[in-house]
Parts: sequence; C-alpha cells; structure tokens
Amino acid sequence: MSYQLDLLDPFGAQLTPREQNDSLSVLNMTHLRELFGKHQLILLRGFSTFKNNEDFCQFCELWGNISLWPFGKILELIEQDTPADHIFDHSYMPLHWDGMYRLQIPEYQIFHC
Repeated sequence: MSYQLDLLDPFGAQLTPREQNDSLSVLNMTHLRELFGKHQLILLRGFSTFKNNEDFCQFCELWGNISLWPFGKILELIEQDTPADHIFDHSYMPLHWDGMYRLQIPEYQIFHC
C-alpha cells in the first residue's frame, strides 16, 4: 500500500502518501471506491496537487461522468468583496446539497482545496 489509512471520527477515512507529494496516480480507483462505500468520506491529504483545472477534471472523470452546470464542470469558489451570489460571500452558507437540483442524483462530490 503506497499510502497510510487513518479512520476519522465519526465517519470517513484519510489517506496520506507514504512518500511526500506522491501523485494521486499511486491510488487504485477500485480500492478508493470501496473505501468510499465503507466510510462515506475520503480525505486525500498530502498528495501532489493538480497542475490546472483540466488535470482536476481528468481525476474526477476516473470516478464517473461529471455533471455539467451552467458554469461548466468546475465552480471556483473565491471569496469576493461584493458578490453577485451569496456563495462567493464571506458570511454564513446554509447547509445544502447541490445534488438536490439534479434530475440524476450524483454518486460523488469531489472538492479540491
């Protein structure tokens, strides 16, 4: 195994690379899906980051088809001083799930920070 697995409480699992800044390509997608099915949240911490949005999209496509939104495949949430939409504000965001607006329910949501 090329990563360390730590269980999170109350649920989830964190994977960290054994070698600093290993690429996500060292991970087996079948095993990641199994971990997600068992733990419901997978945190990938310490792996080398994506070079650009296209690299991120390619990783996400390994999980399945990406839902297209009016803004495209990726929404970059960057705080704004005078946002036109509350999601770009620096204040409270109510608990919500973006999939509730979709006819087909997404199986995964993938975030990159």
